[in-house]
Amino acid sequence: MAQKEEPSIGQLFSEVQSTFDNEEYGKALKTINKILQRSPDDLDARKCKVVCLIQQTNFQEALDQINNNEKKSLFSMPFERAYCLYRLHKLREAEKVLNAIEEKTLREKELLAQVRYRLENYKDCLGLYHDLIRNSQDEYSDEREANMLAVIAAAKLWDGHDLDAPPLREDSTYEIVYNYSCLLIAQNKLQLASEKLGKAMELCRENFDGDEDMTEDEIEEELSTLQAQLAYINQLSGKTKDALSQYNQILKSKPSDIALTAVVSNNIVAINKEKDLFDSKKRLRSMNVSGLENKLTKYQQQTVEVNKCLLNMFMNQIDACKKSLNKLKLFSTSSNLDLGKAAILEAAVHLKDKHPDQAMGHLKSLIENGTASDDIRLALAQLLFQKSQFEEGIALLETLSNDIKYSPSIVSLLVGLYTHIGNRVKRSSTLDLAVDFNTQKQTDKNPSRLLTLLRESASQKMLMGNVNEAIQILEHLRKEDPSDIRTLAKIVAAYSKTDQNKAYEFSQDLPEFSSVNGKIDVNALEMVDMIGNFRFSKKTAQDKDTSVTNIKEVKVQKKKKKKKKGKLPKNFDPEVDPDPERWLPRWERSTFKHKKQKRGAQSSVGKGTQGSAEPATAANQASPRAASTSSPKPGDQPSATQQPPSSPQVVPPRQQKPQATKGKQQKKKKKGSGW
Repeated sequence: MAQKEEPSIGQLFSEVQSTFDNEEYGKALKTINKILQRSPDDLDARKCKVVCLIQQTNFQEALDQINNNEKKSLFSMPFERAYCLYRLHKLREAEKVLNAIEEKTLREKELLAQVRYRLENYKDCLGLYHDLIRNSQDEYSDEREANMLAVIAAAKLWDGHDLDAPPLREDSTYEIVYNYSCLLIAQNKLQLASEKLGKAMELCRENFDGDEDMTEDEIEEELSTLQAQLAYINQLSGKTKDALSQYNQILKSKPSDIALTAVVSNNIVAINKEKDLFDSKKRLRSMNVSGLENKLTKYQQQTVEVNKCLLNMFMNQIDACKKSLNKLKLFSTSSNLDLGKAAILEAAVHLKDKHPDQAMGHLKSLIENGTASDDIRLALAQLLFQKSQFEEGIALLETLSNDIKYSPSIVSLLVGLYTHIGNRVKRSSTLDLAVDFNTQKQTDKNPSRLLTLLRESASQKMLMGNVNEAIQILEHLRKEDPSDIRTLAKIVAAYSKTDQNKAYEFSQDLPEFSSVNGKIDVNALEMVDMIGNFRFSKKTAQDKDTSVTNIKEVKVQKKKKKKKKGKLPKNFDPEVDPDPERWLPRWERSTFKHKKQKRGAQSSVGKGTQGSAEPATAANQASPRAASTSSPKPGDQPSATQQPPSSPQVVPPRQQKPQATKGKQQKKKKKGSGW
């Protein structure tokens, strides 16, 4: 029989081409290995083998093949090399390889943009996407625009950088609308973000409804990411019950995305706080999945570690909390993240372990080293105030950054503390500095912040006696909000001390007395300046004017409770008197029959000490025939005919014999045969 001729190398390459077209990369790899057996240095076959390995997600093997080819100086494949490094999460090496390419094509720019996004270098990543959208004309423009919006949203959410975002198009895809809603969440526009998410869910369902390859479960899994974001909006809005219900619904569907499962579980733990600790522990354990660190950002990973520390602390597992804290420190240091959260958690662990001095010493050491943030200073200030060390705590608050130091909450705290220690000058100067800082900043985002500080500053100046300065501030407030009647009343009160004409002029804008329905207590108005002086504050009797208020008093009668008739027994006869002994126990009633003793039995036999015997009495020596046939009642006396014997004989107990009794009754035999 003739042997089969082996196909030529050209025929084998044709077979490889057909398998590539059909995406049968396993068959293609076998054919390529046949080619390499016959021609080991075939460059095309080697390149095809690298592509097959990448398509089969064998990235490490593909990278080894690329390195082997470069060592033999056959050829280099920089794009494939960078892609393998990217998929193996060696991002720095991948970026280095791509940067070394002088003339980058579209695919190399897109890969470099993805690498920089994973490295959280959002600014340079955005520049690449601007270049790609500007210089490309293909069917991937929507995907590039969606990625660009994701970069802008991440820069705002994780780094706090405001990058320019393009306007949203009407014909946008659901990915674009979803990423735009993420940007709105980062900008704290929660209501608008919720509306955009609803639109994105509609577009997503419309997009996949016509696709026959997508099942209903796959569509629901695609929508679960959008539902998780909607639940996050509810959580930020304070609707924790709705958010918790939505999170649990997502977890019931068992999504395949490990990042989505981790984020949802972490948010549930954050909602539970100190409640359902064992459930929270179980959810955090479920997040120990390999490869999860490559799916989450550094900020998200740090948040998960912080929640683990807090959970262990709430469960009083101090040793486990310290281990989690050490892991958090190492992660924050390696990722160049802020160590403020770890420092505050370490101080909290010392407090939980009842070592407040160690907590204060730890925070003070960070401040002395110059590595402390405002959060650490605030935490230490709180501990100092708890120890009544007000001077040191105030000095620490003075070192805060101006944005926090001159916020209304901190200014209010400082004013209260200066009032407590009696430093009026410092109290007034703190308010002046806060007003000057917020006036120079001119923030349109929160105009009420400056107005709040101005009102408080005017009140303090009135107390200090600086009426003219207070009037200037009040007139400025009047210009900012002309409808505020309280400010107008304060202006009138201030001018009444310096300029009566001005006070009268401003008083013309005050509302008429008729607007208060005539309820004016003149005596109370005259006593305004004497509030707090108990010598002059007297109670005034209010005259009751029945002509003004024609109100008839209506007496409300209390409802009389109906007396329920007592229940009577069924055989009750009203004509017969009730038994007078009905409240006594049965054994105390005269009609109660006691148990009969056996005839001839002596109750005293066997009782008492050995050798003693009860002397015979008339009662126990009486003949049974002489006794009455009826049961004796308690208290009955023996009959007169019964007389005691003339010479009683004492018989020892062991020699006593019971009287003859009737023979034992035989047991009745059962009727019937045994069978």
